[in-house]
Amino acid sequence: MSRTMRTLPLLVVLLIVGCTDNAAPHGANFASVTGLFVASCGHTEHEFRCWGNLSDLFGQAGSQAPVRLAAPYGSLQSVATSGSEGCGLDVAGALYCWGFGSPYAAVAPDLRFSQVVVGQAHRCALATGGTLYCWGATDYSGVDPANPTIRDCSPTPLYAYSCVPFPQPVAGNERFKAVSVGYYHTCALTEGGQVLCWGEGAVGQIGQGPDSNYSRVPHPISSPDRFSGVASAAWHSCAVSTASRVLCWGSNYSGEIGTGSAVAENYTPAPISVPATISMKSVALGEAHSCALDASGAAWCWGTGGIGTGAPSSPLPALVLGRLTFRSLGAGSDFTCGVSDTGAWCWGANNYGQLGNGSTTESPIPVRVANQDQFD
Repeated sequence: MSRTMRTLPLLVVLLIVGCTDNAAPHGANFASVTGLFVASCGHTEHEFRCWGNLSDLFGQAGSQAPVRLAAPYGSLQSVATSGSEGCGLDVAGALYCWGFGSPYAAVAPDLRFSQVVVGQAHRCALATGGTLYCWGATDYSGVDPANPTIRDCSPTPLYAYSCVPFPQPVAGNERFKAVSVGYYHTCALTEGGQVLCWGEGAVGQIGQGPDSNYSRVPHPISSPDRFSGVASAAWHSCAVSTASRVLCWGSNYSGEIGTGSAVAENYTPAPISVPATISMKSVALGEAHSCALDASGAAWCWGTGGIGTGAPSSPLPALVLGRLTFRSLGAGSDFTCGVSDTGAWCWGANNYGQLGNGSTTESPIPVRVANQDQFD
């Protein structure tokens, strides 16, 4: 199969000069918020709501503030999408997918999952026992090429490729704690703290050094570190080491690696430490930007779009404005959301209402998601 494929919007898998109103309002109880391409979703103890461009993803009218998803998506508690294709998990960990020519349906109903991610041509889901299952285009799935389920999935004789038609364990015998995907690559964190990547690596996004631009099955990144978290976006990935450092690799076209430069055609094929003297505990990636939480819960971002610093870009980590303390972050294509004790806040692009504050005006600083006091 050719590894040059269509490029569709990816959910980007799984993470303020000026002030904001930091008073804690009633009902600020989001547990997490996930950034999709031009939409966001978040869940509370009892509800799951989304906002932004919902028509392409879920077939319902878009909204500039959180709304419940219509059937059949209303029972989901987490989602991952790429373009109009996606997967989600319900509260019991059952997996449902749609798109790629198929309607909304249960997938691997005998298994239960803790996480699902969706790339441009493949999907992966982490089972509750630590086995990682992937399916879709064989070249990006990480499944052993000798797996007997692989078959020809060519829609036409001129577009030939093989696929893994339903979830299969990735090659090797590792147990995993987390998984993330870019457009055509995957990186996953093992229970032992290694990060393994596979798939397309033309701009270094699989992190295995300058001589590796493609890996069909999982291989460790070129780093001796052990890690506690991993995230991937379109063409780059980052991981948090057990020493609280953030290391990134892949495309640096927009400064998303955080090395202090942003040069066209520039990329980093092996993990490099993001210059920072602050201990970091988690990381979330957008299409051309990266964000991390430090040990105090302050957010730092770099790259272009959705960085929340009041500026359009930064080649080095810069503090998100607003004096907010976050528990978690989630990044979309060019916007970011975070959950604090005062609720969910978002910043960056807002052309579809993906910031959830009741408008379509972009914001270079965090704005509070609307109507959170109405949640159960």
